[in-house]
Amino acid sequence: MIGYLHRVLTDHLRDVLGPEADDLLVRTGIDPNIVYRLDREYPDAEFNALFDAAQARLGLDREAMYGAFAEAFLRSALRTFPRFLDDAAGVRDLLRRQPAIHSSFAAGLRDPADRRRVVDKFVTVSDADDLIV
Repeated sequence: MIGYLHRVLTDHLRDVLGPEADDLLVRTGIDPNIVYRLDREYPDAEFNALFDAAQARLGLDREAMYGAFAEAFLRSALRTFPRFLDDAAGVRDLLRRQPAIHSSFAAGLRDPADRRRVVDKFVTVSDADDLIV
């Protein structure tokens, strides 16, 4: 997983928990001084462990944690990647463009296997009712 999601989660935790966020990172086995980058892939398991630890610490059920993360992600994306959102004709268009967006991030990865993993993670298909899967 490219480091953007890790960064969004750690930034959100620092906003909500303040200095205690670094303790949570350490307890999860993550160096609190890490700078997550867009040109590097990080283990999905690392993100999942931090997400689970954050959920437990914040006392949220799974759905509420997804909601909190989605809000943090959207705030960050609006600041960091406004053109992806500005250029979308609507939500469906944005969802259909996710494979291309992720492919553009993958282009920054040096290892061809890492690039392929990121590109292969996202595929969208519209069904007969034009629902995007």
